[in-house]
Amino acid sequence: MSRCDTLDVIEAAIIRRAEVAVTTSHGDVFIGRPIAIATRDGDDHVTFTGDRVIAVGAIRQVHFHPK
Repeated sequence: MSRCDTLDVIEAAIIRRAEVAVTTSHGDVFIGRPIAIATRDGDDHVTFTGDRVIAVGAIRQVHFHPK
C-alpha cells in the first residue's frame, strides 16, 4: 500500500469517524479510530483514540473495519 493510499484512508476515516484495521511493518494488527494526523520529527504520525500514536511510515496496510 502506498503512503498516499494510506493517508487517503486515514483522512477519510477521520472525517467519517470510522474505525480502521491497521497492520504495522512489525506485523502488529489492531483496530482503532484515527482522530488526527500531525507531522513530528519529519514524519507524519496518526493519533488514535486512547492516545495511541503511530508513524505513517510504520503502517503497512490500513482499511476500513466493518461494524
